[in-house]
Amino acid sequence: AFAIPVLQIVHEALRGRTRSGADASTSGRAAAAAGGGGGGPASSPAAGVRLSSEDRDLAAAVSADGLSAQSRSEKSWGGVRATVGVLASCGGKVYYEVTVNDEGLSRVGWSAATASLDLGTDRGGFGFGGTGKKSNSRQFDAYGQP
Repeated sequence: AFAIPVLQIVHEALRGRTRSGADASTSGRAAAAAGGGGGGPASSPAAGVRLSSEDRDLAAAVSADGLSAQSRSEKSWGGVRATVGVLASCGGKVYYEVTVNDEGLSRVGWSAATASLDLGTDRGGFGFGGTGKKSNSRQFDAYGQP
């Protein structure tokens, strides 16, 4: 008897979040898929993009302002997605900026909403790591400098 109302509340919350993310992406022609737009005016489309405190691995910590993240595990990756995604209507031109402020390995990139948070390990996600490798479907190829 208690499960049905709980499921309804969860469903409505997820549906509302999906709608608000799609509206922001469509009306703002989202300029970024992950973490900030880098110094633009507050009214820029990327100004509302943050790292999600909900769509993340348990090992990942997201700051209160949603602008930085850190893995709390020494033995595993901690993946985090942004609060706004990129839609096909963006015209295929999207960018994001990342600054690594801590020691250790990191991997940044983009993925489909259904892809693993372990970026670059399945077909739905692409990553670039501090080792100078690009990754997709667990294939790691030299790309740039470590």
